[in-house]
Amino acid sequence: MKALVFFVIVAFATCSFAYDWTPIGPNDIDANNIFFSETIPYSEVICTSTGIMLFDGTAWEEYTNAGLPATDADVLSTGNILTTLNDNSWSDGIYEFDLNSLQYNVTEYFTEPHFIFKNDFDNNFYIGGSQGLMRSTTGLNWINLEYFNFQNCPEMQENSGHLIVATENEVVLNNYNQVPDFGEYADMGMIELSIIDEASGL
Repeated sequence: MKALVFFVIVAFATCSFAYDWTPIGPNDIDANNIFFSETIPYSEVICTSTGIMLFDGTAWEEYTNAGLPATDADVLSTGNILTTLNDNSWSDGIYEFDLNSLQYNVTEYFTEPHFIFKNDFDNNFYIGGSQGLMRSTTGLNWINLEYFNFQNCPEMQENSGHLIVATENEVVLNNYNQVPDFGEYADMGMIELSIIDEASGL
């Protein structure tokens, strides 16, 4: 019995301390997000409160567009990054960052963008923000998805080809049918948020 107890203690101690956390990037940054890539010359991209930081394997360089905060980024092509800049201003939107000229170019103004989601299943980009959800096949020309007009869309995921979007009031599922159309398949009743009466607990 003592051998079994000793083995359990040793196994627990070994498993409990198996992770070492290592910082990525400079220590003094205010990071919003990060992504890793093997398809562009920069292996790591950090979205910061003043722009994006690129790591070329040896050093970090920061690139800003008038100090606008970057909320998310993804690879657009081997020479370009797609990024969302969100300062709660008229400059908010979706920007293409050219890795050769190191310049930002706006592709679409969009109020308070939260995320970029590239769906590898249908090869579309999605941008969610405080006023809705947009889709693009190229990352340069955007279509507004009307079902989400004036809804805050803070998150989106894909599960086996099904797109799931969180809004302030619901979680919406869309079954993949070549071109996602949230209007017809909207709100499959997965989760409904209700107002909670704190006094009654209901």
